[in-house]
Amino acid sequence: MTKKLLIIFIVIPLLLTLGIGWLLTYDELQTSKYAVEAQTAKASRYEELSKNYERDLQEKSIQVEDLKTELGNQTEDFQELQIELQEQQEAFQKEKTIWEAEKETYQEEITYLQILPTKLEGQITSLQEKITYLQGEIVSLQALQEEYKEKEKELEEELILFRDTYGKVYSGIQPPYGVYTQYFIGRQILLINNSKSTNPTWVELKNFLREDETDQRPYILGEYVCGNFAEALHNNAEVIGIKAAIVCIEFEGSPGHALNVFKTTDRGLVFIDCTGPEPSQSGPSNWDKIVETKIGKKCTVKSIFPEGWRWRDMDVVVNIEVFW
Repeated sequence: MTKKLLIIFIVIPLLLTLGIGWLLTYDELQTSKYAVEAQTAKASRYEELSKNYERDLQEKSIQVEDLKTELGNQTEDFQELQIELQEQQEAFQKEKTIWEAEKETYQEEITYLQILPTKLEGQITSLQEKITYLQGEIVSLQALQEEYKEKEKELEEELILFRDTYGKVYSGIQPPYGVYTQYFIGRQILLINNSKSTNPTWVELKNFLREDETDQRPYILGEYVCGNFAEALHNNAEVIGIKAAIVCIEFEGSPGHALNVFKTTDRGLVFIDCTGPEPSQSGPSNWDKIVETKIGKKCTVKSIFPEGWRWRDMDVVVNIEVFW
């Protein structure tokens, strides 16, 4: 009885306790097994993921290296582009500076061109007026040219007649003759011309001759002869603005003679002989004379201021030279 009780109260509870403990341990072991299996599966999955990650990482590393290489190339290209861009910017800046300078010039030219039409219109108007004036002048000059041609023709005819009548005519040269007589030759005749002298009227010439005293000097052979008289009268006339010439005449069979000629505006050529008297010779108060002379004819002499004196004719003229 006691033994049964002992079994019931001691052994059975112990067995129950052991059984319950084993069951609990089994459950824990079972749970641990599941946990281990889960961890193992998880570890396997992690290992697989790790391998996949390493593989992806290697691939990504390769891609990164490729990208680095490409980036390096692109960086070099970018630097080259940056340098090129800098050069272009510098060139553009230079062109901009030039353009701005040209812009100012062009602006000035534009301003000038804007006012140019108005200016040109004024110039065109002025030129048109000048053209009109010049056209009138051309017409006048053409008419004057025709008039001069007619006068030239008349002068040529007159010159031919003058040369036939009066011999040789010179202008601006000194006579190649001395103040001489048949006994000796002295100094050469010297004419002093006045560039402003003009041709006188007949009245102006007479007034000059009335006042001039060249004819009052005595004719002294070997000292003061016809060449001296002609030279003095010429130079005195030129001094007061009267154009004069000296005339050298060669006679047939006798010594030559010197006198003067004036081209008056109203009577044409007038030959004047102002040779004075010899020391013992009597005569008029004024010894100025008009001489009519032509080649092949005798010279006729008349007083300009008649006082009843008559003059004998000179010999036949064979040559005349006129020096203006």
